[in-house]
Amino acid sequence: MFVEEASGAQPLDARPKFTAALSSLRSGQADTLIVPTLPMVSRSLTELLPWLVKHFGEGSRHGLIAIQEDIDTRQATGRFAVGVLSALSLCGRGRRHA
Repeated sequence: MFVEEASGAQPLDARPKFTAALSSLRSGQADTLIVPTLPMVSRSLTELLPWLVKHFGEGSRHGLIAIQEDIDTRQATGRFAVGVLSALSLCGRGRRHA
């Protein structure tokens, strides 16, 4: 278990305990990351959404549970929620560049 008191305002790679937790996922020591809320991971959607898809999107062997948002990517509804968030992110980026 890794407990980090940092807020989502810090970049993901600048958070040693968060990085260690992800390393545990990659090495197979853990299979699920549990966070109280997604903004604790990152307050930036442009950082958060690609990260979610990369680590917990379709085909991932890892799970993510975001308690406040009631997202559990081990379940179909949680994977669907990540897909919707990703699609919304793409729409938002498309509008900015139009």
